[in-house]
Amino acid sequence: MNETQTTASAVPDRLKRIIQSLGLVLVIIGTPFTINLFCIVPLILLNSGAPDGMLYGVVSLTFALLTVGAGMAAFYHANRALKNLPSNPLWLPPPILLMGVFVLLLGLGVSSMGNDLGSKLFFPPILLAAAALPPLWAVAWMIPRAKPSAEGEAGAADQLSLSWRRGLLAFAGGATVSVFIAIVLEILLPVTILSLVFNLADTVSDNLRDLFQALANRDVAQALTERGFIYLFVQLAVIAPLAEEIAKPLVTLPLLRHLNKQQTFWVGALAGAGFAALENVIYAMSGFGIWAGILAVRALGGALHPLGSGLVALGWRDVLRGEKDAGRNWWKRFGIAVAVHAVWNGGSLLVI
Repeated sequence: MNETQTTASAVPDRLKRIIQSLGLVLVIIGTPFTINLFCIVPLILLNSGAPDGMLYGVVSLTFALLTVGAGMAAFYHANRALKNLPSNPLWLPPPILLMGVFVLLLGLGVSSMGNDLGSKLFFPPILLAAAALPPLWAVAWMIPRAKPSAEGEAGAADQLSLSWRRGLLAFAGGATVSVFIAIVLEILLPVTILSLVFNLADTVSDNLRDLFQALANRDVAQALTERGFIYLFVQLAVIAPLAEEIAKPLVTLPLLRHLNKQQTFWVGALAGAGFAALENVIYAMSGFGIWAGILAVRALGGALHPLGSGLVALGWRDVLRGEKDAGRNWWKRFGIAVAVHAVWNGGSLLVI
């Protein structure tokens, strides 16, 4: 029996049933979003202006994929795992091909925004696909392609590869569970606690108003010394890296003790890719008028989330397996991930 089959059989059936049940719950929750997507979104696109209608279409498709899409994937693969049905090795196209498709999608998306209803209907999936490609081409570069084997498909499965089942579930989990945990850690808890203790809401509001006024007047020196800028810098360069690097690989914890180190890094990277894909969508929607530029800029850091999540997942694997110096190694990898993330976020904010 090869190592891929061994680790598959080592995953407890209880975990597979939990994933199957969670998938079914997501499908039930997402049914209204799917009905809305197919019945209401076309009417809104037909009767409203391009930006508002298309933004509503992007939001609707995003919620449908995060609920029904992720739920169906979880239910289907958990059901096959319970029946001990194998999953093929994960295969991703070459990174250069994904980059070319990304550029093509940006062009199609920009051209479709001012066209007829048919083009507008295609815009939401174009934007979501473009948002997902940068982290995916980073993962495609990290995961070597399976070498051809004289034994055909069975021989390819014998290699130390990652299955489609685990890769897809890690990606979906990163885009759903990990993002939810990050929101709680990064926004709700710090802001709520500080607001209760220090009356932060009014203070931040006033400081951000001063910051935007300084930026509107092109007074960079004043903007950089405003309390609002300092708050944003701490939020993006300190709180966000800490919260997100903790949150991204958590969805993979039940699986990590059953994987080797290569597979652990790949699973963690795919969870980070799912997280990055949804984050790209959120950024694009927040600046919808320049969505293509936002995605193009964020594509430069496409490897940020997969790399950090893969490193922290390796640390968690050592902890779960009781490896020597596991705690110290976890802090070392977590520190590297947070430092790289902080430099990227802080540098981006300074450039902006």
